[in-house]
Amino acid sequence: MKKHTLVSLPVFVLGILVCCSLRVLAQEQGPIHIQTPAPGQNLGGVVSVTGTSLIDGFVYYELSFTYTGSSVETWFLIHSSDQPVTDGELAAWDTTSLANGVYQLRLRVYQQDGAYQDDIVENLNIGLSVDPSPTPVVAAVATVVVPTSPPAAMFSPTVTVTAFPTPTDLPVNPVVVQERRVYFNLGLGGLVALGAFIFFGLIIFLRSKSY
Repeated sequence: MKKHTLVSLPVFVLGILVCCSLRVLAQEQGPIHIQTPAPGQNLGGVVSVTGTSLIDGFVYYELSFTYTGSSVETWFLIHSSDQPVTDGELAAWDTTSLANGVYQLRLRVYQQDGAYQDDIVENLNIGLSVDPSPTPVVAAVATVVVPTSPPAAMFSPTVTVTAFPTPTDLPVNPVVVQERRVYFNLGLGGLVALGAFIFFGLIIFLRSKSY
């Protein structure tokens, strides 16, 4: 009896240690989890997302991503399935059309009672990988060239002479009285007056003769 008890004791202790280890692992990892990619990883191209979506009362799971720098948290669906996955590929995430930045990845599993569980991986860098070898900086060397002869003229200035326009005589103002016309009118007026004077003189002379 004692011998049986001594043999069973190490097995019992080992069983307790295994249960405790599994409990600690479940607390660290959770019933659902994203195994790859890991937080802080640099990604590019088509990324294989692996993990576990199996949970009690499983209905279906969704794998989504969001941009960390966005002021509004909007999740974009990558893949959904009603087939649970255990330590396998959850989806293939095509990152070729995404802008460079930091992203988050979320696995959400829905249960029969309407509840759901999430596992989120943060700080996934897309297009932000840095080349570890810095580009050498080459100092600029100034080169001074001293000409041996004076440089030829680049161009000859061309002087264009524009002829001044020929002045055009202004038309005669009809209101202005010309000097010749003044003299003509004066002579004509004198002749008219002299004719009138002779005419009336003849009339007076003939009347005086009749008396």
